[in-house]
Amino acid sequence: MLLAVIVCAIPQPKTRLARQLIQYVEQSCVGYDGQSLKFNTDITRTVVIQEAQRLAKTIFQYDPSHLVADQYRAVARELEERIIPLRTHRHQESVTHA
Repeated sequence: MLLAVIVCAIPQPKTRLARQLIQYVEQSCVGYDGQSLKFNTDITRTVVIQEAQRLAKTIFQYDPSHLVADQYRAVARELEERIIPLRTHRHQESVTHA
């Protein structure tokens, strides 16, 4: 099983182009189950990421209470939610083949 995901980094407020791009990604990038591979959480474009990188820090070290840090935490939770079914499926396959 393969886990594929897409994270969109978009400007706020969303431009028409950004909205069109998100719609395109949601419709075009789908998994075997027909669900969009794009995470529900979008990452807001902001200079805080570049500032953190310049200081060789993560966003969590640089400004843990920033909106973008919260957005990355939300993406991590979504990733966890997608991994759990894969682990269960993989475990069931190994039991079946044993």
